[in-house]
Amino acid sequence: MNFRSWLARAAAGRSGMDRLNIFIYVISAVLLIVSALVPGRLGSLFGAACMVGLILGIFRFSSRNTVKRSAENQAYLRMTAKLRKSLGVRRTRFEQRKEYRFFKCPSCRNVMRVPRGKGRISVTCRRCGERFIRNS
Repeated sequence: MNFRSWLARAAAGRSGMDRLNIFIYVISAVLLIVSALVPGRLGSLFGAACMVGLILGIFRFSSRNTVKRSAENQAYLRMTAKLRKSLGVRRTRFEQRKEYRFFKCPSCRNVMRVPRGKGRISVTCRRCGERFIRNS
């Protein structure tokens, strides 16, 4: 029996990695760095919190109770949905910043995308019909 087949058998039926586990490991890494930078008892407190996070991550990763781990992950995804969507929108706007300008409608605050380099243009809001002039 080689290592690969042993590892496959050991991982069978386990919950594995999910978004919540990734979050736990990232927080544990941050706590580890902070514990190295902060001296004294406070640093050791951060180190202990890091160890608790790592143990929790290993427990979740190796758990055979996939229904419960999946429910925990879904709860985490529901709690962070608004933040993840907001960060996704900001990322998209950042990636498109060279081709487009983004404006908010003065009346309804709807965000509109306008091509760059068109000069002074009249923008009409699709939601409320408000017209305003901006430089693209």
